[in-house]
Amino acid sequence: MNMNRIFQSILFIPLLLFVSCHPGVVVELQNNSGEDLVVVDIYPNGQEETYRIKKNRVLHMGVPSRLRVEHIHGKWSYEHSSIPMEFEKRKNSMISVISLQIEKDGTIYVLPPGAKGPAGDLPAQPPGYPLRPKQT
Repeated sequence: MNMNRIFQSILFIPLLLFVSCHPGVVVELQNNSGEDLVVVDIYPNGQEETYRIKKNRVLHMGVPSRLRVEHIHGKWSYEHSSIPMEFEKRKNSMISVISLQIEKDGTIYVLPPGAKGPAGDLPAQPPGYPLRPKQT
């Protein structure tokens, strides 16, 4: 194998790794509802993934297509609304974090990048936020 071929192979391997990895987004959901909740991520194919989150705790999950939150008095449903990139915080080269906070009435707010909840003074919200639940 000649030196040119070796050099091409060395350049190709990092390129392959770069294009085969896709950055991801993690949602941090701060439970400021005052009660324990069950959060259900509903995928486009109808499959569901269930998480439990205690009051005043944070849940780490992927960005849901649809979301259902079960609480003591019933269920809240939400449709996905995109969040502008300025609300994302880069954790590293592969992962960004979006912080959300759910309130007692089921309203979900976007928190500024790097904010630690629960936030008392909620910031101005991007278009489509805060998310207001549909009672089910």
